[in-house]
Amino acid sequence: MAAQKNSPKIRALVAGNWKMNGSKKDLSELRKLVTAMKPTKSGGQVKAEVMICPPATLLPRMAD
Repeated sequence: MAAQKNSPKIRALVAGNWKMNGSKKDLSELRKLVTAMKPTKSGGQVKAEVMICPPATLLPRMAD
């Protein structure tokens, strides 16, 4: 049981794969959504992490 106390906590990961037909408008909506989201906490711990996988065609725009 001592090993369990020292092991890292496991958190959920919610990942979304963005379709290849994303547009600049979709990117704007995504930025609004991310800005509005705040981590949900329970007992001081984040319940899940969010990861969005955009298409390569939108990566330069996302970097701006």
